[in-house]
Amino acid sequence: MVVDVYKELMKNIVDVDFSTIEFKYQRGAQVSRQTLWRHKKAQQNLQHSATGCRQLTAYFTTPTNKAVEATSSSSTDIILEPKSEVEMRKEILLAGVRELRKKLKCKKEAPVGQNYQRHLAVLHFLQLQLHRPLETRTSLSLMTANSFDRGTKMARHLRQWERSWLISRSIPQGFQGLRNSRFTWLDDEGVQLAVREYIANVGEALTTHGLAKAITEYLRRNGEEEEEGIELENILVNASSAEKSRSIKACTARRWLRKLSFRWRDIKKGVYIDGHEREDVVQYRQLFFLPQFFTLLPSLVKFTVDSEKNTILIQD
Repeated sequence: MVVDVYKELMKNIVDVDFSTIEFKYQRGAQVSRQTLWRHKKAQQNLQHSATGCRQLTAYFTTPTNKAVEATSSSSTDIILEPKSEVEMRKEILLAGVRELRKKLKCKKEAPVGQNYQRHLAVLHFLQLQLHRPLETRTSLSLMTANSFDRGTKMARHLRQWERSWLISRSIPQGFQGLRNSRFTWLDDEGVQLAVREYIANVGEALTTHGLAKAITEYLRRNGEEEEEGIELENILVNASSAEKSRSIKACTARRWLRKLSFRWRDIKKGVYIDGHEREDVVQYRQLFFLPQFFTLLPSLVKFTVDSEKNTILIQD
């Protein structure tokens, strides 16, 4: 007799309620602490990025005459009113001022030079908008520019920098003085080699007056080589002016040293100085250390290493 196994199984499970059956792994996967921390960190970063932005609910105005029932146990009614443009603008400005002050106080991220002046001007502009909300941005930016002894051009840039800071928390960097539009003697490779040769020969006896004199001699010597083909009359006429023009002063030499990354420093502890050939060191080694070492040598234990790098004791 052939039995249909499938039909027999279906007869047995027709009346079974599977909702009451608890399987072994029905509870689901357990989330680790690291995953929970990562989700929490991502949520915090998202909230930080949304600082100063309007919420979506602000774009959907709700009627103020209708009360919304509270979801809590109390029966009090809560009326939701959208924030005004002035209040939202004030919150955005306060967040920008707080972040800008934090950046200026941070030692690692604080800007320097002209970039610091830009951030400081934007900070003053934001504070003026908070203290004088009824005045226009144009008048306040011009007032801020005048406080920095500037005019309408900086006021126009201030409005652009302020908008950039509120949107992306960044202010464009300035490039004033970064373009080398003038050629100086220091740009000449021969002058740089002369400076480094003089420093290597003199060593610790380096002085800015001596460096200025060495560079002046090099410039005049180089100028004489270039003027070999010029007539004698032109050389005699321009001799005094050439001597004056082909020379530098000690203050110029100091600036050149800073540009070449040289700094005046004292030798501090921790700097290794090779002094094993000094006279007092050689005298101590020959008269005291070596005689005492040779007297103790017979009582020392001696070892050697064979071809397989095994240590072997030498017995006398």
